[in-house]
Amino acid sequence: MHLRFVAFLCFAVIIATARKLPSYIKICNRNDPEVTTCIKESYKIVFQHGVLGIPEMNIRPFNPVIIDKLSIVNGNGQSVNLDAQLNDVKLYGIQDSELASVKVDFDIGTFNGEIFTPAVYLESKFGANGKVLLFQFDSNGVFRANLTGVHSKVSYKFDSYQKKDKKYWKLADSDVDCVIDKFVIDIENLFGDNKELGDTTNKAINDNIDTLYEELKPVIVDTLKTILNDAATNVYNLFPFDVLHPE
Repeated sequence: MHLRFVAFLCFAVIIATARKLPSYIKICNRNDPEVTTCIKESYKIVFQHGVLGIPEMNIRPFNPVIIDKLSIVNGNGQSVNLDAQLNDVKLYGIQDSELASVKVDFDIGTFNGEIFTPAVYLESKFGANGKVLLFQFDSNGVFRANLTGVHSKVSYKFDSYQKKDKKYWKLADSDVDCVIDKFVIDIENLFGDNKELGDTTNKAINDNIDTLYEELKPVIVDTLKTILNDAATNVYNLFPFDVLHPE
């Protein structure tokens, strides 16, 4: 029994240390004069293959991106006074994203880029009470949103450290911002069986969506930041710097 356990342990160690990047991933040499173009192409491949996830890189599926719960608590806005819980949140469309621009300094560990996503569809269950514009409500139902033209600006700062005589990067700080060209929402069952009032409220919300977006933007940015930070952290925890960015 003891020998079997030792054999199993050795096998597990071999598997853990033999982790390799998928063959379809494009590796970009950090000293390549065209490294920026290469990184853009590499990101495009990751987004496309991320539909079902990339387990070798610990990247979860992109279509949909699933978030257990989002909390929206906004009691200070002029247009929104809201306490809402979005559960079983699903985001579709991330796989169509592209890295529109990027600047990386491998010496000091900085990454600055803009990610463009043509369209994102969000659907979730919700429970909410509060006031949006002039409408007071306390209800449960389905929340849907269509986001068209999502421009996400991302800034990362990485620190380097040694593990098993190899250099690794770890995420030390990040900043994310986004601009959405068009934002349309639909809240089903907002006033229970009163569909007419629900439709009127949804129309009023969308007619004033720019104001509402500014007040709800911190929640959108925090969600986006969590998704991007998790992906970066997972990848850089797994692979040494020289594997991801060789000379």
